[in-house]
Amino acid sequence: MKKKRFFLFFLFFVFSTSSPFSFGVLDKEVSELLEKLKKRGVSEGFLNSTFYDPRFGIDQEIERILKNKKRKNGYDFIFTEESVNRGKNFLLGYKPIRGAREKFGIPEEIIVSILRIETDLGLFLGLHNAPNAYLTICLKSGSLKRRMASLKEFSIFLKYCAEKKVDPFLIKSSWAGAIGLPQFMPSSFVYGIDADGDGTVNLFSFTDAAWSIANYLHMAGWKKGREEKTLFFYNRSKSYVSAVIRYAKLISK
Repeated sequence: MKKKRFFLFFLFFVFSTSSPFSFGVLDKEVSELLEKLKKRGVSEGFLNSTFYDPRFGIDQEIERILKNKKRKNGYDFIFTEESVNRGKNFLLGYKPIRGAREKFGIPEEIIVSILRIETDLGLFLGLHNAPNAYLTICLKSGSLKRRMASLKEFSIFLKYCAEKKVDPFLIKSSWAGAIGLPQFMPSSFVYGIDADGDGTVNLFSFTDAAWSIANYLHMAGWKKGREEKTLFFYNRSKSYVSAVIRYAKLISK
């Protein structure tokens, strides 16, 4: 009897500290979020399979990030000699990226610079389960604007996974929910390009990612004299835009 009571207490502790559930019943806030997503067109069946999945829950690291209002956005780490040399080698060695310039008019060094800043040229693709990232922001962010934006991205992401028959928990993201080599938010998936001709847009493929970045910047209005304004659409940070341009110049020398 004591063992049974201990086991039940353990279950209660686990569910109450790491999950939005209590013995299989959704908490009120999570239930309300589910209903909002349903209204945005996500199928009820797919929602239920996601929300009742034991992998679904609040990401405590993201919760800490949201509470830390003084987040650093410095980019000095990309300007080391080793980093610049890797960028130069990638720029010279990855030939498929050249077609993106011919098609969309975006310099290769700009594309490589974005790939370097976003995912360290593919070495760092994010540590968080994408559904948990959106869930955490939707419920824990102190900014209504951020919560609403994450709700929109969450709905697009779930509809994408349902359509493609993809397990959403197998997709890693940044703490903010950005995905793949170009770190696109789900609302930017529409800019994805199947550049390698395999019949699918794969943002974890360098060829597709490079062409997708080029397409995004092209559609955002890239042209001479508007480079900085166009890059600002990609990431609304002046320091980010400056870093992209500076690194692009360094690797193109």
